[in-house]
Amino acid sequence: MRRTGTFSSIRIPRQRPPRDHYNDLGRNVTSTRWITPLILEGIVSSLDDLGGAHLSPMGPECATQLDQGFLLKPFKGSKTLANLMRNGLGVFHLLDDSLLLAQAAVGQGEKIEVVSASAIRGWVLSGACQAFEFEVEQLDTTQERARIKCRVVATHTLRPFGGWNRAQFAVMELAILNSRVAILDKTDIQKAIGPLEVLVQKTGGPREREAWDLLLNHLQTRLASSP
Repeated sequence: MRRTGTFSSIRIPRQRPPRDHYNDLGRNVTSTRWITPLILEGIVSSLDDLGGAHLSPMGPECATQLDQGFLLKPFKGSKTLANLMRNGLGVFHLLDDSLLLAQAAVGQGEKIEVVSASAIRGWVLSGACQAFEFEVEQLDTTQERARIKCRVVATHTLRPFGGWNRAQFAVMELAILNSRVAILDKTDIQKAIGPLEVLVQKTGGPREREAWDLLLNHLQTRLASSP
């Protein structure tokens, strides 16, 4: 975790959810119509037991916009869940830098620059495009994946989004495969790697290629040591 300066932010006042906002079950709160939540991939920073930044790739569910609140679903036993259960504070980041995602996925968060959050006790990634500081409103751990309802208290736009790139999505999918080694069949994981690697070779730049190599080496090591 590398610490740099601070920045300005926009605080979000408490407000009623928009008409199409969904409750924890994914149902429209103003009718009986069921809707499919949007899942946006990014990085969650939470406070570890020493007050440092723990970084983890994660995809929160939201009905409309992130600043209206979202639902996190970390697995039981994860450090992110333990941190949020302990202090109830975190920051979700949208980004276009594949290497940041890869470093967070393999536990190299110390290489990522962070700054102090403005509205909560927490950490914001300097290299993110947008950041959403949040407080936990509700937490349910009765299922295999916890359900954490989050209220956004401040937002930041750190820099413009850099544009779409197919290699970035390939890196993201490989990061997800890394997190599913204990769940998915080894053969299925190996089959998924080839088509993704083609996208990186055809469309990736230096950071996408570095991110891919970092994740692939980590994944192959895990596969070799798993039963």
